[in-house]
Amino acid sequence: MFISGEFKNDNVLAFKTQLLNELNYSVKTFNHFKSEAIDLSEYKFGLVNNDRIVTEFTLMNEAFFKALMESLRNLMIVGANFNIEKFKAHEIFNQWFDSYTNRI
Repeated sequence: MFISGEFKNDNVLAFKTQLLNELNYSVKTFNHFKSEAIDLSEYKFGLVNNDRIVTEFTLMNEAFFKALMESLRNLMIVGANFNIEKFKAHEIFNQWFDSYTNRI
């Protein structure tokens, strides 16, 4: 995804490690989370393309990482039981997509 000096996260393991570090920092920093650490097995990952089509993954593996790069990095992390298709009709999803996604 990026290289900065000697640091890079251009493979799935480095990306997953950095993501977990950042999410765990947020969990420990803000007092409104119930857990003290993130367990990625409790989440799924949605990659959103320019047509608002979401490809869902339950694991961060090589297939996920390849699709992440192709999706222009439009990543949603949601609970494992979260219904992404229903959420796509919600105002929050549409505002996020219109304001923050990397579209060409």
